[in-house]
Amino acid sequence: GSGAVPDARKDRHRLWGYVLGLPGAVTSIDGIRVRADVRLGDVTGTSNLCAQLSWNAGTTWTTMQTLAVTTTTETTVTFGGTADAWGRAWSLAELGATTFRVRLIDASTSASKRFDLDYVAVSVSYTP
Repeated sequence: GSGAVPDARKDRHRLWGYVLGLPGAVTSIDGIRVRADVRLGDVTGTSNLCAQLSWNAGTTWTTMQTLAVTTTTETTVTFGGTADAWGRAWSLAELGATTFRVRLIDASTSASKRFDLDYVAVSVSYTP
């Protein structure tokens, strides 16, 4: 991919091993929130950070969510939310440490853009 358009072929990071601590009596997953602390090396051009989730160890991914990143100061961006299930119904097994994955993709109109990623966290909202 080229430019600030999100594309799974761009610089990407896959994160997994999340132990979400969900109780076995969960009846539905209401939302998943991904928090990332990020900053840019410079603010020239247009820059985006994109996120996707996988429920099968990275074989299949949700639709990409995209947020603009506009600062050289570390800032927190949040994808999803307490009522955003990323377009699908999740099971507890799909949120396991070996099956659930987060993919973050950076995209910029500047070919030499530096993204600094400091922290990524996941929280799940559910109905018991």
